[in-house]
Amino acid sequence: MLSIFLMPAPAVAGDTFWTSVSGLSAQAPSPGTTYFLKHASNPATDITLQFREYASLVERTLRSKGLVRVLDSDQAQLVVLLDYGIGDEKRTSRVYSVPTFGQTGNTATYNPGVSYRGQVQIPPSVTNTPTMGVTGSSTGSVVDSSYDRWLKLTAISSPEFKTNGTIRELWQVDVKSTGSSNDLRRILPIMVYAAREYIGVNTGKAVDIKVKDGKKDFQSFLNSR
Repeated sequence: MLSIFLMPAPAVAGDTFWTSVSGLSAQAPSPGTTYFLKHASNPATDITLQFREYASLVERTLRSKGLVRVLDSDQAQLVVLLDYGIGDEKRTSRVYSVPTFGQTGNTATYNPGVSYRGQVQIPPSVTNTPTMGVTGSSTGSVVDSSYDRWLKLTAISSPEFKTNGTIRELWQVDVKSTGSSNDLRRILPIMVYAAREYIGVNTGKAVDIKVKDGKKDFQSFLNSR
């Protein structure tokens, strides 16, 4: 009889992040569609190193859907507006209880002694042994800090926007995350990665997405160019 032993999958190192992704769509993107990427509210941001770093992450995600980025807005069929940010610190306190241990009583053990031919060799005795256990508890408190982080991608029709400034939204992806880190450079790749399957998709509701930054597919996304 042939026995097959399956080795358990190795644990994935790294941190786990939870995100909430909500997608709206009036028109799904077609492969080969060209787009121009810009900041949603501040055009001056487009030339900053930070925007260029984040834009490269968005470009990788949109490329997986067949969209082609162009650097000349006149050649673009879509304008993709990129917005991102992090909120102020929020503090919450919680109380915890720790049990204290000590002596809770005694256990008496009677020793009858030893006699030989009516003579007491070892007299009777009682031995008291302390019993240990939980005697009470002490309390403490800790303050947790958290931050709201967000990413929003909105695609609008480029010809209408260039002609008369009309913003006709074709699709939108809104990603939110709350956690202890206020390092947007650490979190934004997580949120862009979480959005990749919902470009041009109407989710109908917010979808919870778990991302492990140690997984091979996330690392491949992060290191792709």
